[in-house]
Amino acid sequence: MARLDGIWTAELARANGWENAGTLILDGGHVRGGGNSYYARGTYGLTPQGVEMVLTIRFYGITRTVLGECHEEITVLLRGSRRKNLMFGRMTRRDKPRYSVAVRATKEATLARDVRRLASPVIPLDHRLARPGSVGGKTTP
Repeated sequence: MARLDGIWTAELARANGWENAGTLILDGGHVRGGGNSYYARGTYGLTPQGVEMVLTIRFYGITRTVLGECHEEITVLLRGSRRKNLMFGRMTRRDKPRYSVAVRATKEATLARDVRRLASPVIPLDHRLARPGSVGGKTTP
């Protein structure tokens, strides 16, 4: 799975072209991600035909019609192929496989395995700075 692990941007085919669909984080067989009105979680794996993902998508705010109907939560199956940092395939609803949409994803970054190697150190927050009207432990007028 390590070759697929990373941060991916996803797009869906629409009548007027490709539409940004959000970001997916693939890590050790698990998928997590989301966009401006949904979050997704699920699993992924390699198959003899390519890549397969099963995602549960939960919408919040205004729900969109996805694959034939409008629901707060749907489960989808993504099947496709992969070439280097690109994936191409189709997304279908598991309960209604007659509906499908073309999907493509681009790998944008790999995942850091050791947080100690990150360039930015974690700086503890001084609790005095978090109080309203306080700067560096001194009360402001």
